[in-house]
Amino acid sequence: MMNCLHNWCWKWRLTVNVEKTNVIHFRNKSVPKSNFQFTCGDLNIQTTDRYKYLGIWFTEHLDMELTVKELAKSASRALGALYSKFRFAGGMSFGVFKNLYESLVEPVLFYCAGIWGINSYRFVQTVQNKAGRYFLGSGKNASNVATRGDLGWNSCATKQKIEVCRLWLKLKCCEPRRLIKTIHIWSLSRGRSWDKRVESMLNIRNLNSLLEPTPCYISGLNNAKLVFKQEDVTNWYRQMWNDSGQDNRNKLRTYRTYKNNLAPELYVTLIMNYKHRQTLAKFRCGNLKLKVETGRYSHPVIPLQGEKMYFVQFRLYRR
Repeated sequence: MMNCLHNWCWKWRLTVNVEKTNVIHFRNKSVPKSNFQFTCGDLNIQTTDRYKYLGIWFTEHLDMELTVKELAKSASRALGALYSKFRFAGGMSFGVFKNLYESLVEPVLFYCAGIWGINSYRFVQTVQNKAGRYFLGSGKNASNVATRGDLGWNSCATKQKIEVCRLWLKLKCCEPRRLIKTIHIWSLSRGRSWDKRVESMLNIRNLNSLLEPTPCYISGLNNAKLVFKQEDVTNWYRQMWNDSGQDNRNKLRTYRTYKNNLAPELYVTLIMNYKHRQTLAKFRCGNLKLKVETGRYSHPVIPLQGEKMYFVQFRLYRR
């Protein structure tokens, strides 16, 4: 095939750019790397372990972590541009901020998420956490669970899985004569293929309508969104009530007494002074400098029963 390419280029007086041409041996980690010397005419083609194509890094083991890290960096730069617009405008409403975030940042962050979105990646969620904390002004030490709860945002892992289902349905609904459909059917017989992993993910969640030979695209996608979002709410609620390894319960012990649904809070949607929203957000997210929060870092540690007095005094003062 390389010789055919060389003959075609020679016939039409074209030259292969060796600096931009590489060979990757895609394989499992248990398979040794090929030492064959590839040539195109009299040009030696070098072997590499990674190659960037259309913004996606393909590695020799098809590990998408490098790709996701690069996308997270690009999304962070887009988030910085959103910060500039926020400051230039002197602040903005939650609706405007949310729309700009979904238009400027998420398309970069979830680029090709249909391919790599089966797994969860910490640095993807970090970008969304930064955006939420910036709008609320709650600071870097604020609880991510409380920040996401007040904004009513679904996790990035949920959005990734929805994109995976979107791609899956496109493959299912495409015409049988197309090559990509043939590859999809063949790949379902492979043990560790993308198609097989998606099929397993859908089976676990009883999304049988998406496993039909020709599912309905719209109803199938809406059903998947409903299931994954409900699962996300359950996980968020479980994290909020997780007290394992903490003597005085976690820092959201007060927050969870009045927060029970993953939806935007009223103070978030109201157009209010940024400092007021910041103070309220810090109080709700557990990082306002009150003794009830800072007492756990004192030497000696102030017991929880001794902290309640400061909490009552703060409430009376605010009133």
